[in-house]
Amino acid sequence: MVAEAVEAAPALTVEQYGAAYQTGFQRTVRFLRSRGANEDAAEEIAQAAWSRGWERIHQLRTPEALEVWIASIAKHMFSAHAIKVQRSEEIEETTAACGPSATNILWNEIVSCCQPEEKKLLSLHYVSGYSSSEIAEKLGCSALAVRLRLMRVRRKIDANLPAAALPLAA
Repeated sequence: MVAEAVEAAPALTVEQYGAAYQTGFQRTVRFLRSRGANEDAAEEIAQAAWSRGWERIHQLRTPEALEVWIASIAKHMFSAHAIKVQRSEEIEETTAACGPSATNILWNEIVSCCQPEEKKLLSLHYVSGYSSSEIAEKLGCSALAVRLRLMRVRRKIDANLPAAALPLAA
């Protein structure tokens, strides 16, 4: 009797899933953007969530809840992505502050007049080697804004750093 009460949910066909994907993909991207994902990460995670949904379609109990189910998959994938990004940033910070080498001492002297955000920007560009467009993607602004901020920080350093502090290049 109990087995009769619990019916298997009717499976979605490839065409039905494709139609749901066509209408729901951009909503999934907007959902991830509202959670703080940048445009590229949101599209990538949304695509992965829809793929994983198709792989596990047999777990969906009610086809009407497909988009909600995909959104929950996307939310979990975004959480995992955010943790990975945070860990990699922590590793970069730890690596940059490892030991009191001459380079670190000089770096600390150069950036002593900078705010923490400015130090991070300089580190991303000069230490980690990211381009202005890559930094812009990480910070959620335009590449032009990154270049302007870098220029302002360099001018600030030039104005606050005594000429004797830097060794002359040979």
